[in-house]
Amino acid sequence: MQSKPPVVLFADRDLSWSRDVRTQLRRRGAEVRMASTVEDTLKQASEAVPDLLILDDDLDVGKHQDLVSLFREALPEAEVILLESDDPGIPRGAGQGLFYSGQKPIAPSMLLSL
Repeated sequence: MQSKPPVVLFADRDLSWSRDVRTQLRRRGAEVRMASTVEDTLKQASEAVPDLLILDDDLDVGKHQDLVSLFREALPEAEVILLESDDPGIPRGAGQGLFYSGQKPIAPSMLLSL
């Protein structure tokens, strides 16, 4: 029996930076989905529950203060990588069960190595 491919969901207002990563993930057999708003991310996740969520901390700026908590609650089984636009000193997702937290821009090779 063949296992299903991992689902990776990119949630970012600007998806152009991740084009290379998405291409590499597809070549490695992953199902890659994209969303650019919180609502679209939740919709995409309801259609195919992600194994990995790559989340921009500025998704829907000003509408949602705590994106990590929102998605940890909505997708408890998914690993979450939080990419931060600013360097807050202490990562915004600290203590919230993140798989990884990094600052944008992040090298595609770094994401692929995780």
